[in-house]
Parts: sequence; structure tokens; C-alpha cells
Amino acid sequence: MKRGFLLFLSIFSIQNLFAQANLDSSLIRELEEMVKIDQLAASNAQPPKEFSSLSQSEWESKKDSIFRANQEKASKILEEVGYPGFDKVGQVGERNFWLIVQHSDFNLAFQEEVLDLMHEEVLEGNASPSNYALLTDRVRMNKGEKLVYGTQVNYNFITGEAFSLPTEDPENLNARRAEMGLEPIEDYLAEMTEMHMEMNSMIGGITNAALVLFSVLMLVLVVMMYFFTRGKKPETQAL
Repeated sequence: MKRGFLLFLSIFSIQNLFAQANLDSSLIRELEEMVKIDQLAASNAQPPKEFSSLSQSEWESKKDSIFRANQEKASKILEEVGYPGFDKVGQVGERNFWLIVQHSDFNLAFQEEVLDLMHEEVLEGNASPSNYALLTDRVRMNKGEKLVYGTQVNYNFITGEAFSLPTEDPENLNARRAEMGLEPIEDYLAEMTEMHMEMNSMIGGITNAALVLFSVLMLVLVVMMYFFTRGKKPETQAL
């Protein structure tokens, strides 16, 4: 039994080494560079240190140009090598390509094209089921349709808690998520809420949403005081 198990491990290791030897190293590096700049744009609402000279509007324009340039490169990759699955770029490389597609919301046709190709790759065990689920919901959201896996979220303005956008058949949502290797929706929303709080945290734990609410309340108070004092008649003294 032990000898058979060791033989299995040896065969698996040889197969794994063979697969690694056939990976496209140049394409892997290209995808790594694409994701590096993608994450810089996606993770910074304000200009980061590398682009500190840009105004907010200039940074927004720069972010858009980054996403569009990456999408054009990804489209070219599809034309040249087909879908870059595990067999071409490994699991990390496949995820990197998917991430570029996920952030190409301005080109729905491209996202749908990749989604179709990815479906076949998932069936062949050559692409990530969880990433396929995430892209499915992204396309659904961009088409104004209900989600399948509840992966696209919005946040409560007051509490900052994450909630899924409208999702079909919510009673069986966790069963569908489990089939794609996704955690239960409750755990996912808790994780998204925590990430949201961290990204929007300020001194003293105040979130941007709470700050906006406070500002609105202060504005209402100022307006009320203005009309109150304006409507109050000044007292006159007898001569």
C-alpha cells in the first residue's frame, strides 16, 4: 500500500514537472506586469505615490487608460494563444488573465467572449470554477440581470455592511456557490464588509459613509438655523 502510494506521488510529480516545463514563461511575466498596474489602479481611489502629481480627475482618467490598455493586450493574447488556462500559464497566470477581464467593464462584448471560452476550459479542468462564477456575475451585473452566485455587492450607506445585488433563487444560492468552490454567502459578505471598512477607515474608526452623513446633518442644521433666524422679527424699542 505504501509502495503504491509513493509510486502515485512519483508519477504525479513527474506529470507536474512536465506541465510546468510547458508553461509559457514570457506570457506569465506579461500577465504579472499587467496585473501589477491593474491593482495599482483598482486599489487606489486617490492618486497613489507613483502618480502623486496628478489631480483627482487626471488620476481617474489615468485609471481608465490603464484598464483599457490591459484589455487590448488581453484581447491580443486571446487571438494569439487562445484562452490562457492552467496548461499555458499555470493557476496564477490564469487568475491574472481573468482579473484583467473582470476589470474590463467598458467592453461587455469582450467579457462575454471570454466567459464563453472560460466555460469550456472549466469543464476541461483548465480554468478556475470560482473565477468563472465571479465573471458570470460581473457580466450579469453589466447587462442589468440578476446574479447567479451573489458575488457582486453594494454597501449599506450607514453601517457599511456588504449585501449582494439582486440574485436569482436565493434559497439555493449557497448550493450553487459550493459547486463552484465558493464559500457560503454569509462568510463572503462578512469578508467584503471587513475589506470595505479597512479601505474607508479614517482616524478614530470613522468611515467615509459616516462622515458624509454627518456632513449632511450639519448642512441641514445650518439651513434650519438660517431660516429660523431670518423669520424672527427684530425687537423694536419705544422712542
